Amino acid sequence: MLQIKTLITALTVICIASVCLAGLVTFMLWREAGRVLDHMHVRERMRTSQPIRQLSYGEHTVAGALFGSAGRGEVLAAQNITSMAFAESKAPHSLKTLVLRRMASEQLEQEFSSTELIHEYLELAYYGSGEYGLEQASRSMFGKDPADLTREEALALAAIARIPALRNNPEKLAERVELLKLRVE
Repeated sequence: MLQIKTLITALTVICIASVCLAGLVTFMLWREAGRVLDHMHVRERMRTSQPIRQLSYGEHTVAGALFGSAGRGEVLAAQNITSMAFAESKAPHSLKTLVLRRMASEQLEQEFSSTELIHEYLELAYYGSGEYGLEQASRSMFGKDPADLTREEALALAAIARIPALRNNPEKLAERVELLKLRVE
């Protein structure tokens, strides 16, 4: 009887120690994920940009085409922002990096609004021809601000954000815009 009680006590101690160790590892990974965001100046850039209250029509259309309208835009935007940050930091592809990216994404989701995350992603995305950011791409391709884009122009930029090579292929770009029209409706 004494041996069973001793065994149960030992197993209980092992379980408690493993839970504590798991918590410590999670805490350390959470902090490391935050350090990558800070090292790549993601939070700083988002905090110093002008506050975004709502997306313009063009931004909303591009975001809808990129992320769908299922209400997960901020999650996908945060994941894409952290993916870009980790790619810039030249983090090795490993399970640890995947966990860190997910934790960093969750940190951004907790700290910033969905509008801020979507806006930041649209301003970081590559739109072909060496251009980053919706505003720059909108001005160079259509000569207007994202707020003034028509639906078709916004869908064209969404298609290019997904596949930058479409910028140099008008026929395929037009096909992709037609597909996005059906998807967004």
